[in-house]
Amino acid sequence: MQPGHKARLLLKPQIGWEDALKEASAHFMRLASASSVEFLKEGQTPEGKLVSAVTGGAELFIPLGDLVDLDKEAQRLQKEYDNLTGEIARAQGRLNNPGFLSKAPEALVLQDKQKLEDNIAMQQTLKQRLSDLRN
Repeated sequence: MQPGHKARLLLKPQIGWEDALKEASAHFMRLASASSVEFLKEGQTPEGKLVSAVTGGAELFIPLGDLVDLDKEAQRLQKEYDNLTGEIARAQGRLNNPGFLSKAPEALVLQDKQKLEDNIAMQQTLKQRLSDLRN
């Protein structure tokens, strides 16, 4: 997100809160550094990828597309995913090498195995984040 960039704030008031929230909308804009405050009607659901919060008087939503460039974020995540793919392949090659396993200290082998497991877990998380971002 670029400094000074402002996002829209979407509010879905609970019954009986709409007037009070509308009166306070200028405060919401200032507190959230929002470009605008938009009110959703009963039964209306915002579309797209959102950051949300629930309070006693309303549900609040900020569209993610207003916060970050989704294409750039997908490219960044893909690059990170690809780098991990290379790291995983290198670690698997090293751990599948009988010469390395027979000569390396056990602590180093265990460290490499742990790093491989961590990288696989991070790659799975990145895969899920990419899927969520693209869908």
